[in-house]
Amino acid sequence: MDDSYDFSPPGRIARVRFTPAADVLRWQWTGRLDPRAAIADSGLPAPIPGLVDRVVRRTRLWRRERLDVARELCAHFADGLASGRPAEDLVREFGPPKVAARLIRKAKLRNRPVVWQCWRIFLRTILVLFAIVCAVYAFLAVRFYLGQPSIAHNYWNEINESRRVSEADRAWPLYREALLKLGQKDAGWLYPEKLADGPEGKHWNEAVALLERRKDSIELTRRGAKRSHFGYYLGDPADAAAGKDATANWLITPNLPIAEDNRDLRSALLIGPQYSRTLARLLIVDARIAAAADERDRVMADLTALIALAEQLFLPKPTLVEQLIGMAIFGMATDTSGRILAEHAAVLSDSQWTELAHRLSAFRQGNFEIDFSGERLLFDDVMQRVYTDNGQGDGRITHAGIGLMNSYSTSRNDILDICNPNRQDSVVAFSGRILSPGVAAFVGSREENQRLYDSMLDEMIAAHQGPAWQWDRRIIDGIEKRLSETSSIPTNRFRYYFVRLILPGVDAMFNAGERPVQLRDAAEVAIALELWHRRHGGWPETLAELVPDLLPSIPPDRVDGKPLRYIVRE
Repeated sequence: MDDSYDFSPPGRIARVRFTPAADVLRWQWTGRLDPRAAIADSGLPAPIPGLVDRVVRRTRLWRRERLDVARELCAHFADGLASGRPAEDLVREFGPPKVAARLIRKAKLRNRPVVWQCWRIFLRTILVLFAIVCAVYAFLAVRFYLGQPSIAHNYWNEINESRRVSEADRAWPLYREALLKLGQKDAGWLYPEKLADGPEGKHWNEAVALLERRKDSIELTRRGAKRSHFGYYLGDPADAAAGKDATANWLITPNLPIAEDNRDLRSALLIGPQYSRTLARLLIVDARIAAAADERDRVMADLTALIALAEQLFLPKPTLVEQLIGMAIFGMATDTSGRILAEHAAVLSDSQWTELAHRLSAFRQGNFEIDFSGERLLFDDVMQRVYTDNGQGDGRITHAGIGLMNSYSTSRNDILDICNPNRQDSVVAFSGRILSPGVAAFVGSREENQRLYDSMLDEMIAAHQGPAWQWDRRIIDGIEKRLSETSSIPTNRFRYYFVRLILPGVDAMFNAGERPVQLRDAAEVAIALELWHRRHGGWPETLAELVPDLLPSIPPDRVDGKPLRYIVRE
């Protein structure tokens, strides 16, 4: 051991530890007393001062404590020297400075105030928790960023295969040709409301001229309505080719998603069903103008084509949009029949009105049950795009899944928006990468979301069996309350995000299905009343007089189940 030891003042940085300010921060005010000065003033021979200084510094105690330790060690060695023992022997028997410093530190720490002990435990707890959080986050981050969705199924092809029919039975190619011949300008003009003022209205002659120009579109639509199937395929390359050949970007977008690309099923463009409403308006305008011109066969052809078009839209594995459009067009058919009955009843013969009533009654075989099979496939497609697949129906959310959650989100500047991996802002994008593993930890598993989706949908469908007055409102309200609770609890907002997002409005759908049923029943009663009036020259006092010759029974009110109301005015 070196006999000489440098007791010169430490450097500027090291001296910070010995300033009164440092002691104030430690609640230990000791003035400018320096343990080194006490060691130097002890007069002990070398190498004892160097050993004492090394031990004192290694204790890393408060300065007052170090000063006490320095004095105690100096007194210990002074007693040894007084007993006549050499300094070298005392230093050698003292042992390694590191071990001695550690033992002295433990003893001094046990004697510190209770407040300090509590504070030390608190800090250690915080550090331990922080270490645990970091370890958990590291595990979640690795697990999250290494997870990849398993897109193993093409639901586009599954839906299309269920709709596959021979080309001779497909109506959509004829409808597509009718729309292309109609053109964007005339398609945008066609609205039956423009004929509200009849032949004297300012748009009547313009409508007549349009129909004269577009006879081929009307004929193609009627021909298509005679075919057995709508035959619309999702992402059909033939649609893209037809739109490109006709340069009809208004009808078919150039970047039409193709089924074989197997993109997100929610991106499917329902061009055929959407534009079938344009064809329905074309038939309605033609029927009303034909009724005013007393062309009964033309009126009958348009109305029967309109009903057939609505029927075709209830495709295999249909989406809710397709079914809503089908119900809307059927409602347009019943409304148009009622208008013609009110304004031009004589245009159709008794047999034609009877045939029309039978066609209305036969629509969907009288069954307006909503089909949710397409929505289930859509949910399954989302699940395979956002979750991993463990082969047993379960999996965890992926980085791609968080991005898809953001693309579906209707709100902005929230946690999902921050976690968007496609953000252009580098700072926000970096923050999103940091936050995403934590957000993913709150998202429920694939099996959990699938189970909740299926159970809620099944319960809602079961509660809506039969006509509206037989629905179990207690179950319906209970399910809607459960769904709203998944939004009110912050953690559930992410846990069941896809269930809340994609679960269809079952109650609204069934209510939408009740409206065309009521319109159909009212139209049938109105036709029966017209036929009664033709036979008897007046109106029956009650609807019961129409049964059974003109009606099999009195239709019920779809809300309360009571017989349909009937009042004779004037």
